[in-house]
Amino acid sequence: MVIFQSETVFKNDFEKIIILLSGPVGVGKSSVALALENQFDFIRLKSSSFLMQKASSLGLEQTRSNLQNLGDELDIATDYFWVVSEVVVPVIKSTPQHKFWLFDSVRKERQVKHFKDEFGCKAVYHFHLTADESTLQSRFLSRDSSATTADYLATISHSNEKASRSLLSTADHVLDIGNKTLDEIISEIIKITTTKLKE
Repeated sequence: MVIFQSETVFKNDFEKIIILLSGPVGVGKSSVALALENQFDFIRLKSSSFLMQKASSLGLEQTRSNLQNLGDELDIATDYFWVVSEVVVPVIKSTPQHKFWLFDSVRKERQVKHFKDEFGCKAVYHFHLTADESTLQSRFLSRDSSATTADYLATISHSNEKASRSLLSTADHVLDIGNKTLDEIISEIIKITTTKLKE
């Protein structure tokens, strides 16, 4: 597979920003992303649509396992660059006037590096969401009535989940959701992002 080499999109345009979200399963990344999209005009960038199209073209059933395996294969083939080159760059180039983007979510440190190399460190800010294990397990089980503790343990033992959790040590900012409401989490993200844009 040939690695797509994109042109610099806005490395010197500090009026624009890409927020990267990461965090363990059940922490609420999707809820945060949706709120930022609906309330603050962020364009949400997701790899799932690309993976579903890719799976379809390969004749694969679009199951969570197949999509996860396909993503893993692309990670290896492109040194984790595909999320930038195939998912993010085309959308940003198609809407050059827009200022705020959000990628939900990064899973590997190498992906974060590619974002910062491609768009510049001043344009990219990485938030890692976290919570204590009991909270995460409770949230995981509450979103699917058929889910079991065994399902949760299997999920958190997967290499991708472990890699995602490890981003806590390298993120630009770690948000412990604790007892915070969604509005409080969003408010903190916007406050930090606004400060960054003024630097």
